[in-house]
Amino acid sequence: MSVSFEEAVALSGGEWLRSPGVLVQMLEGENVADAIAVIDFMTGRLLAFLGPEFPPEHRLASLDRNDVAELTAIFEEPPNQWFVPRVRGVVAGSVYAISHGWSTPRETRKLLDQMLAKPDSARQVLLTHPSLKRFLQMLLGGMSKIEAAHWFAEVPASFPVVRGRPPDETRSFFLEEVTRIAIDNGLEPRLPQHRDERETGVTPFFTLVLAVVDIVRGRVHGAEPLNEVVRRRLAPFRCSRIAWLDALERARETI
Repeated sequence: MSVSFEEAVALSGGEWLRSPGVLVQMLEGENVADAIAVIDFMTGRLLAFLGPEFPPEHRLASLDRNDVAELTAIFEEPPNQWFVPRVRGVVAGSVYAISHGWSTPRETRKLLDQMLAKPDSARQVLLTHPSLKRFLQMLLGGMSKIEAAHWFAEVPASFPVVRGRPPDETRSFFLEEVTRIAIDNGLEPRLPQHRDERETGVTPFFTLVLAVVDIVRGRVHGAEPLNEVVRRRLAPFRCSRIAWLDALERARETI
């Protein structure tokens, strides 16, 4: 790895992580020994991942060398040392969310409230919501029982309940993170002026986004045969040019 765990912890308060709600964890285990995961506190999603090699079809696999060369060539100046780990993390998180599902902040709050009101239901909730179980394991892993109990009692209020039907959570998170990666590496988040379906007015930023989208889609298709549920989750990543432009506009406004 090009970045040590100590360096990762030091960098976690750096410029590229503007949110205070970030966890930097050293992962252990037979398959992820010495891996470093940078995780968004509010969603449990990966922001960056550094680790050993995995099979090409695995969601945590390193980026293909040709893909890395294609992505870095988009920038006038070489991206920093966090560029590839960040893209790898966002790709891995998106593939997991598409393949296995992911709880929205609203759903997470509802489930946490349910577990607080009826502790006996906690086991069943975690069995039926593996992404929530994974999220809690990452958050509570280094805490004492007293610290975990205090956190558990206070944290549901931190999850916003937004009125109306929210946009696709996985695509929104993906686009916002890729936009941040682009900005942090000196790429202006400028979009094409043309809103038609022709490949006209392509900008470096739009090229970067679509290139990372292709990596996500390729990983999802390569992992396993797609059932209807996965196809439905993948649909927002297979939208038209106009839909991508509109979604990127929203992502830039959010940031």
